[in-house]
Amino acid sequence: MPDSLGQLTQDILADRCPVLLLDTCSIIDIIRVPIRATQGDLLGAAQRLFAQAKARPRQLWIVVNEQVVQEWHDNATNVAGEVGAAIARTEDAARRLLASAKEVAPQQRMSAFSLGGLTLDNLLLKRSKSLLDVAATIADDDICHQRALGRMRQRQAPSSQGKQEFKDCHIVEHFLELAGRLRHGSFAGPVIFVSSNTTDYGKIPGQPPLDENFSSVGLQFVTDIAWAESLLPPAKQ
Repeated sequence: MPDSLGQLTQDILADRCPVLLLDTCSIIDIIRVPIRATQGDLLGAAQRLFAQAKARPRQLWIVVNEQVVQEWHDNATNVAGEVGAAIARTEDAARRLLASAKEVAPQQRMSAFSLGGLTLDNLLLKRSKSLLDVAATIADDDICHQRALGRMRQRQAPSSQGKQEFKDCHIVEHFLELAGRLRHGSFAGPVIFVSSNTTDYGKIPGQPPLDENFSSVGLQFVTDIAWAESLLPPAKQ
């Protein structure tokens, strides 16, 4: 069940450890690993971050809001389907490549590429969902909703001329509010916002005025969960 901003703030202040604020794309990017070049080990990072959030005593807070949950459910299965189709095309191309190579160079040692029926797309979908399942969810907040409308109307990032991007405004206003409340409660640990959507959020440290918004509440902005993991204290064994 989603928690109010007030309740979640109290919970984090009572059990202080680093906080990751995940945008939808940062969770869905886990599914896209086979078809998109990435700089870091997103699959390994997802597994390790899940373990830290599940550990007792807790080592990490993973936080989303209701908009992120809805967007994941609206899009994740379709993305997994795209990955599955890409895998099928790759296996088919590999078979044709191998057959051609064997025809023209029959003495050459070769090996076939196949996942052997492994439903990799479904496994990636499950790993992505594991982060969503372990996350605390911020319930929709009326004040944050109004701020998101104001940001959109003023065309402030992540909104822009010709791109309202209300959903992104809605997400970021909830995360800014939570970060601000935590800092007001003397929370000194890392609070990290993760989104690969640099088109709307901008490059690090964020498109103005987001850069100042993030800085004012001590919020770090990174573009993937592997980068976020590198900023966390070493996990306790």
